[in-house]
Amino acid sequence: MGLGLPDIDKTWQFYVNKTSPFSASAATNTSFIFLNMKIGLTTFTTNPWTVEYSCDGVVAGAAGDLVDRWGADLTDLTGVVIGANDSAIRSWIILKQEGLADNFQICLDLSSGNYKVDVIYSYSAGFTGGTTTARPTATDEIVLMNNVSTVDTGLTKEKNFHIMMSTDGEVTRIFMNDTSDGMGFFSFEMPKNPATGWTNQHVAITTFSNGTGDQLTYDVLAGSSRQVNEAGAWTALTNSVTGIQEKVPLYISTEGTISTYIGNHGGASNTAGMNLVSKKFELYPAGIFSSTPPFRGRHGTLYDMWYISKNLRNGTTIPATGKEFVVFGVIVVPWDGSSEPNVFE
Repeated sequence: MGLGLPDIDKTWQFYVNKTSPFSASAATNTSFIFLNMKIGLTTFTTNPWTVEYSCDGVVAGAAGDLVDRWGADLTDLTGVVIGANDSAIRSWIILKQEGLADNFQICLDLSSGNYKVDVIYSYSAGFTGGTTTARPTATDEIVLMNNVSTVDTGLTKEKNFHIMMSTDGEVTRIFMNDTSDGMGFFSFEMPKNPATGWTNQHVAITTFSNGTGDQLTYDVLAGSSRQVNEAGAWTALTNSVTGIQEKVPLYISTEGTISTYIGNHGGASNTAGMNLVSKKFELYPAGIFSSTPPFRGRHGTLYDMWYISKNLRNGTTIPATGKEFVVFGVIVVPWDGSSEPNVFE
């Protein structure tokens, strides 16, 4: 491919090539995905996510009891109950990652309509409360996904996903796709080279692949489709005028022209995004930018993530033999060096 390989800043851990089974039930598909995801996040060797408390649809725990009621058996989904609607009995779990902040927590709430979920995070306050029919809340919570489908409207499809986390706990990324869509993605990250004055430094990205087409595109991450159907990147910042914390939209920016991004130049040709002088598919840095006053400006870059041509196949490894990096959608991230990535095309 002719790529000059970049240096990697972080040391990475991998929980990859996990595939959900076929099921006629959208609820079963969703239960399996999120149970497997929880297992991956909490079983990394170094600085794993930890369970703060949870609900299995029968017993709702108390904040800080550290009890995992979802279980660790992928053949037993009884603890991962999907609510029929937002006020029905369902499961939820609170996970904590101190690598991001002393009390950074996420809530995975399996509510609403058999295959839809809520994903919420708290930077520092932490979640409290919660019952078998209502999720916990936090005073500083940011809702990333509200009643969002994670499977294709209940169709019986396998879902592949891959989790990678830096050993310092500062970056967690989850990639997902199924038999008809390109990659979807969500992550919780500390920025690289953050702008001076940015407090509570973090980035959260959500672009689920759920029957709506490829979600890891230039348009979704950096263009006009950003923040459509809750896809996009976000942070939480305090408004300097009002003193109130706000959910701030971000662009995952890259190099380009006024008309398009470098990786899109060339249209649908096989050489789209290629440097026609060097004959190389090159990697471009992934930046963090906000256009929203009073937060407008460059905020930093992302660790060990780069953009590339839109025309490379999902799962392409770089180099092909060493497998140091992998292409998902239009981005490149480190890979485990040995596995062949399971993706659907």
